[in-house]
Amino acid sequence: MGGERYGLFRLWESPEDGDEPFGTLTDRDTALLAAAFLPLVDRARSFSVDPEDAGGPLLYRDGRAVGRIRYGNPELMEALNLADGLARSPASIASFLEAAGAAALELAGKILVRNPHPQPLSQKERGEGGRLRNPHARPLSQGERGVRGVQG
Repeated sequence: MGGERYGLFRLWESPEDGDEPFGTLTDRDTALLAAAFLPLVDRARSFSVDPEDAGGPLLYRDGRAVGRIRYGNPELMEALNLADGLARSPASIASFLEAAGAAALELAGKILVRNPHPQPLSQKERGEGGRLRNPHARPLSQGERGVRGVQG
């Protein structure tokens, strides 16, 4: 591992104080992502699932039932817990956004300007049988080509 190296330190650690880095990385963007998520891996988990509930796997957030999912996917639980931690940590958000880069920030800003306050779906928007659809998805009109995942 030659070239530039980036030390990964926890918030209370510093190379000036003689602390050893938690990790050493050669890629700046990877170092920023690691810096964003390192504080989150040790926090208490907010999300859990009860796969044995009679109505299907029940999703909990901080001990409160918040919905049902198709099955108890451990990767989804880990992703939700990391995302929850990220949302609660301004320093982690800053590192994550810096790693995302200018183009991603610009596009995210445009998305937020167009839809700054998402609202719960109406019964009509939920579709048949009360199933939720992606509130940002829309069918393509005639003449449009390709796949469009987000409505502009």
